[in-house]
Amino acid sequence: MIYAEKVALIQRYLDAYKAFSLDQMLACLHEQVRFQYIANGSVQVSTEGKDAFRQLAEGSASMFSARQQTVLQVRDENGVIHADIAFRGTLAQATPDGMPAGTEIQIQGRSEFRFQDGCILSVSEIIG
Repeated sequence: MIYAEKVALIQRYLDAYKAFSLDQMLACLHEQVRFQYIANGSVQVSTEGKDAFRQLAEGSASMFSARQQTVLQVRDENGVIHADIAFRGTLAQATPDGMPAGTEIQIQGRSEFRFQDGCILSVSEIIG
């Protein structure tokens, strides 16, 4: 895949994420997709394969009434696309740590995307 195709695929994935369209998100992903959420250098969540990704995505979708990831900057480092991303979401329900429903969360971080066979092979979301 060339750079422009990778960036377009990432944008389709993020548009589907914002629209809560799990099937469209999954259509962008390789069957062997690996997902990681890394906070402050520690892996908090990790999945392998589309089925595990689906389960995680279904669970996290119910946490938000609205959500958006905006790409601030994109760069290619040896075929890995690094995207600086701003996340904004509104909680649909209270969290165990006491944040009430309706709270707006804003986080900036980075996502790293790897590709295989015209699909996203891995997504690492990195915060802190």
